[in-house]
Amino acid sequence: MSALTDGAEDSGARGDELEALAAIFGADFELLPFEMGAVARVAIALESETAKATLEARLPRGYPSQVKPEFAVKALAGVSEALRRQLTETAAAAAARAPAGAPCVFEVVEAVRARL
Repeated sequence: MSALTDGAEDSGARGDELEALAAIFGADFELLPFEMGAVARVAIALESETAKATLEARLPRGYPSQVKPEFAVKALAGVSEALRRQLTETAAAAAARAPAGAPCVFEVVEAVRARL
């Protein structure tokens, strides 16, 4: 298995996506500290009338051209463990449906928000 590469095209597409997410979500968007193997991590606060959660996206090297991001839902208020797992599964399914090579975080956020 070859190592993932991260070319200028990935870096540019990722940068454009992060800029767009920051503009769309404003104060609900947070760029998180880096972690091993990730070139970016973001958290987006989601809220419905009865629940609050944060969707975290880990953008690995090679995203978006070679791999999909990894998502986790953190429950804040009014979100049971069962719902948190369902929301995490919704995020994974939305990412899997996204076109190969295309940024997908916004689409995943919208899919999770619709289930919250």
